[in-house]
Amino acid sequence: MIKRKVLIPLDGSDFSRQIMRVVLDFFDPRDVALVLLRVAPPPSVPLEVSSPRDMLVGNYPLSGSYEAYSGAVDRGYAEVEHEMQAAREALVAEMRPEADRLREMGYTVKLEAHFGDPAQRIVQYANEEAVSLVAMATHGRSGLSRLVMGSVAERVLRGASVPVLLLRPENAAVVKTAGEKLASALGKGTNLSIAVATDGSTFSQRAVSLAGELQAAFGGKLEVLVTSSGREGTNQAQRVMKETMALVANLDPQPESVP
Repeated sequence: MIKRKVLIPLDGSDFSRQIMRVVLDFFDPRDVALVLLRVAPPPSVPLEVSSPRDMLVGNYPLSGSYEAYSGAVDRGYAEVEHEMQAAREALVAEMRPEADRLREMGYTVKLEAHFGDPAQRIVQYANEEAVSLVAMATHGRSGLSRLVMGSVAERVLRGASVPVLLLRPENAAVVKTAGEKLASALGKGTNLSIAVATDGSTFSQRAVSLAGELQAAFGGKLEVLVTSSGREGTNQAQRVMKETMALVANLDPQPESVP
């Protein structure tokens, strides 16, 4: 008899493993084969090439520069592949104790580790690998976080072409965004404390302005951290400090600045 394939996405947390008790209650080892899937961001490996002087002299390529560049790229890709393989083996090793426990109970278990967006990879695997069911735990996001981000579970539910079994444990706390936590704290009369950092760039100065608007609207304490690299010099640091404090000059109380 061909066993039905049940895909169980895990993220390394105890929360995600809570789906296992439901799977064990619902499915007999003789009827299903379990696939434990872990999806993680790809490891970050800088792709370094040879020194520019190995490539150009006076903006003209040296003879053999293509070979030098090609060799550097090949070495870079080999390093990336090595790091990805090591990361994949580490993810599989994390799931192995769970797999061993399931095998002792009579289940057929396969371990899979992939890199990328969790929802996309889960849907891709479910749709391409003859999966009969996806079973996973969900935090149950709500409100703005669900609108902006969408939960992994909801995206899997929408994208998978097979049935999806979702479990939200009764004692699971709903995950809140920073904005939702802020609104809740303000509603309870909590004093607001805001910290913002700027290096003088357009985007970071906009963040200072927004932080000032928050303080003006809700009160509380504002701290401004002004950063500058040593190579930019003291004059540049002083200029950034002056421009930054001008953005919040009308606030009362005045924010605390940290150079």
